[in-house]
Amino acid sequence: MEVHLLDQVEEIIGYNFQRKHLLEQALTHSSFSEAISYERLEFLGDSNISIVIDTHLYNAYPNLSPSHLTDLHKANVCTEKLARVAIRLGLHHFVRQRGSPVFEQVDQFVDAIAQECQPVWECGSMKAPKVLADIVESIIGAVYIDTNHDLNILSPLVERILEPIVTANDLFPEINKKVPINMELRIYEDEDGNPTVEKAKHKLQEVCAIKKWPQPVYKREKESGPPHKKRYVSSVQIIVEDDTLKISGYEKCRVNNSENSAASLMLIDLQERNYL
Repeated sequence: MEVHLLDQVEEIIGYNFQRKHLLEQALTHSSFSEAISYERLEFLGDSNISIVIDTHLYNAYPNLSPSHLTDLHKANVCTEKLARVAIRLGLHHFVRQRGSPVFEQVDQFVDAIAQECQPVWECGSMKAPKVLADIVESIIGAVYIDTNHDLNILSPLVERILEPIVTANDLFPEINKKVPINMELRIYEDEDGNPTVEKAKHKLQEVCAIKKWPQPVYKREKESGPPHKKRYVSSVQIIVEDDTLKISGYEKCRVNNSENSAASLMLIDLQERNYL
C-alpha cells in the first residue's frame, strides 16, 4: 500500500503508527486475497471501543441507571453509528479490496447520507453496510496493538474519532434534568504551553446539548507551512441564548488539535461568563 495513503489515514485519525503494516492490514478487506485481512483487528477493535465508551459513560453519568447506560452504549457503538463515522472521516476511500459487492452498497449508503436533511446516528433511510463499521473497529484494534495496549493513548483517540458522542440529552430528553453530568473542566498546559481543557470538543458538545444550544460549528481559519509540516488554526462558533460567540484557537500541527484548542478557549470563556 502506498505510503502517502497511509500518511493520509494517520492525519485523519490523529495517530502516527510505529508499525505501518498494522494500519495497512486494518485497511485490507478479505476480498484482497494477496494480504492478511482486517478481520482479527476488527475483533479486537470492537472490544476496545466498548471499554472506552463504557468507561466514558460510567464516569460522565454517575446517576444514570444501568438500563439507560446500556441504551447509550448501543447508540454509540452500533453499526449505524460506526458506519457514519467511517463515511464522515472518508476512511472507506482507503480500503484495499477486489470488487466486492458490499462496496456497491457503501456507495449507495454514501448517497443516502448526502440526501438527509440532518445527521442521525440510527434508523437512516438505508441500512448501514457492516463493512464500514468493520473499518473503524479494525483501525482502533491496530492502534491498540501499536501502542502496546496503552488505553491512555487509545481512549482519547476513540472518543475523538467517534465524535459526536451520543449523550443522555440526545437519547433521553425527557429525563435530562434528572441526570446530572460531570461538567468539571480539567485545564492544563499543552506541549506549547497553551491552556487546554481535557476532552474539550466533547465537553463543549455536552454543554450545548444540556443547555439546549445549537451544536458547535468548527471552521479552519488558517493553514500554513509545507505539505509535510502543515500548521492549522481553527475557530469554533456557538449560539448562546441570543448571542453568538466565536473563538479561534492556537496554531497546531493537526486539524483535530486546532479544533480542540478552539473548544478549550470557548469552554474557559463560558466558565468566565458563568455559563458553566
